[in-house]
Amino acid sequence: RVGLAVGWVVLAGLVLLPQRLLPEERNPLSRALERAYDPAFAFVMRHRAGVLVAALAAMLLTIFPFSRLGGEFMPPLEEGDLLYMPTTDPGISMSKARELLQQTDRLIKSFPEVVHVLGKAGRAETATDPAPPSMLETTITLERDKSRWR
Repeated sequence: RVGLAVGWVVLAGLVLLPQRLLPEERNPLSRALERAYDPAFAFVMRHRAGVLVAALAAMLLTIFPFSRLGGEFMPPLEEGDLLYMPTTDPGISMSKARELLQQTDRLIKSFPEVVHVLGKAGRAETATDPAPPSMLETTITLERDKSRWR
């Protein structure tokens, strides 16, 4: 897919961009970038110590806010469903994977907190799920009323 995307970008560039490349000193984009870059570079070279101190100060100022960040950026979700994804031997047959999945589903369903269990072995009929037969997926729906949990 990446090769295809790169190929399309090259083709689009050949069609949409001008075919004649200007020398760097005559290219308007290069000249505009140089006009912006040259004064900034000259300032940094004249004030090396000050720029280094400012950069270090900016970095030090981020330590306190960074230490206050939590481990997660999303609020905790209480959806009540779990996804159990064990992996078996890579060379397992579909019949053995199906048998193992049924055993696992029965065992999980034996818990009173579990309302529903749905398992899948291998890949679905879609290109977006490239799972091998050794990869089992079980969706577990839990009882919503946690007071009924043991």
